[in-house]
Amino acid sequence: MLISMDADGVKTGYDLPLTKAIVEEVRIPVIASGGCSNPEHITEVFQETDVSAALAVSIFHDKTFSIEEMKQSCQQEGVRIREA
Repeated sequence: MLISMDADGVKTGYDLPLTKAIVEEVRIPVIASGGCSNPEHITEVFQETDVSAALAVSIFHDKTFSIEEMKQSCQQEGVRIREA
């Protein structure tokens, strides 16, 4: 799990340059974490990097968005999501 300390808690989106650089350097799955505040951030990290997963916490705890809204947004943008 990659947590960008610069992006964590500021809700401006994932640190895409850092995430992309790490994904390109390692041969293990990378989970992006830190900075997500809306569905667009989730789709953006998948469209701009090759992460295996993305973590979002506060938007669900704060009830800013529901999990269903997030899934719908990803599907609309062509981001494949795993169903639980």
